[in-house]
Amino acid sequence: PIPRPTEKPASDQPPQMVTLVMRPCGSKDRDVRRLKVLYGLLRSYAGKDRFAFMVFEGSHYYVIEFPNESTCLTPELLSKLRAKIGDENVRVETIKIQ
Repeated sequence: PIPRPTEKPASDQPPQMVTLVMRPCGSKDRDVRRLKVLYGLLRSYAGKDRFAFMVFEGSHYYVIEFPNESTCLTPELLSKLRAKIGDENVRVETIKIQ
């Protein structure tokens, strides 16, 4: 779905980074499917915001960033992400331009 103009952040707002915390659910296949669904959802909102996945596996975690991909963090998108993986697993920060 393409976000409606009322949902787009102000153009002068600095880009944001959303990190999705992915904890294992017990099935590797289900974890991979969930990651692909979330990736597709993020990509379906075109914009200048960045995204990453923090994937936990055993006692380790990996941060997967997508430097060539972007999204648009609208209230609708954030609501969908939170509904899929829980509010505590969606982290949003403003990207500081150096």
